[in-house]
Amino acid sequence: MSKLKNYTISFPLACLLLVLLTVSSCKQDELQTIVVKTVAPTSSASVSPFISCEIVSSAGLPITKRGVCFSSFTNPTLLDGYVLSTSNTNEFSVQIPNLISNKQYYIRTFAMSGAMIFYGNTITYRTGSVWKQLSNVGGIGRFHAVGFALNGLGYIGTGYTGALPLKDFWEYNPYSDVWSQRADFGGTARLGSFCLAIGTKAYVGTGYAGEGADAIDFWEYNPALNEWTKKADDIGTIGRFGASTFVINGKGYVGTGDWGGVTNNFWEYSPTTISWAGITPFAGTARKEAVGFSINGKGYVGTGVDNGDYYKKDFWEYDPANNSWTRKADFPGLARSSAVGFAIGNKGYIGAGATKNGTNWTFYSDFWEYDPSTNSWRQIEDFAGGVRFRPVAFVIGNKAYVGTGISSTSTCNDLWEFSPR
Repeated sequence: MSKLKNYTISFPLACLLLVLLTVSSCKQDELQTIVVKTVAPTSSASVSPFISCEIVSSAGLPITKRGVCFSSFTNPTLLDGYVLSTSNTNEFSVQIPNLISNKQYYIRTFAMSGAMIFYGNTITYRTGSVWKQLSNVGGIGRFHAVGFALNGLGYIGTGYTGALPLKDFWEYNPYSDVWSQRADFGGTARLGSFCLAIGTKAYVGTGYAGEGADAIDFWEYNPALNEWTKKADDIGTIGRFGASTFVINGKGYVGTGDWGGVTNNFWEYSPTTISWAGITPFAGTARKEAVGFSINGKGYVGTGVDNGDYYKKDFWEYDPANNSWTRKADFPGLARSSAVGFAIGNKGYIGAGATKNGTNWTFYSDFWEYDPSTNSWRQIEDFAGGVRFRPVAFVIGNKAYVGTGISSTSTCNDLWEFSPR
């Protein structure tokens, strides 16, 4: 009879077996892996692209969530930003809304089973630019000009070269990308005027005309006749520089500005009666070089600078129905003056501008979109022309045209088309 042998396992060998068992267990777990794939965007250059995704294999695991994550850095995770899909199919598409234009993103599909997260491959995606450079504005470079649109054509005129005030006026045809010189402004050469486009005519008035005097005169431009006609001057009895404006229901609104000191008074102009009437003063502090525009029957005014060189970022809504101002969400960029503002459809836009600290200027190129339905702002692509101080803008259809102003090195006469996405 053979003897039974007594086997003992040393401690090091026991540790080795434990490691092998652990590795084996991990390999079994690895078999329970959801494999996902990021296929491709179904749209090109959009700031709200649709991304095609696929769950290649679920390995029998229940899928509780699926979607895409995205970032401007490689290997995005759910911590960076994500959009969930409402689909329950293995092939699905997800839209990522409101990306910043002209920027590269990294995107990848993910799937979740309970607390477990499984990521797919990463793809790169670049959004298109909202800006397109067009033909330079006619004449020479200028800043503190006025700009408006009438009957599908744009107009820019007056302003300052850095040495001389101007009174020339230019008409822009967006279909041919051509500028044509029109009749000079009817008043004296000047800068810092305001303008209003009401119906088929435009109105330009006040501003700085040199020799320490703010102009008070007010002129109507008729593009059909290419002529200027002097109108009622009575807007606060004295002139002003750097006022803000907007147009609502066939009436123009002009207020704030500098008339030997900043003001917060506001006036309504009726081209039908050719008369001015005072309205409730602007509810923010008195200021100059603020921006103004209108959306859906409401006026908006924000940014600017006061007498003490305190720059502003507050933003206000005017309701003509009850002649009142309501403070809205502050402009989220840095406080500034001499920015440019306009509205397209149901959104407003503010960008560029500058601040001054002692003798040092800081110019800006950032741009922001305002949505009155949510009272919220989002940053969009910077102005493609670079930093800019005292530019002008006009809107034709669903596009804005921004140009002139001062860059960090020179006075400009460039023009850029803005197409919101």
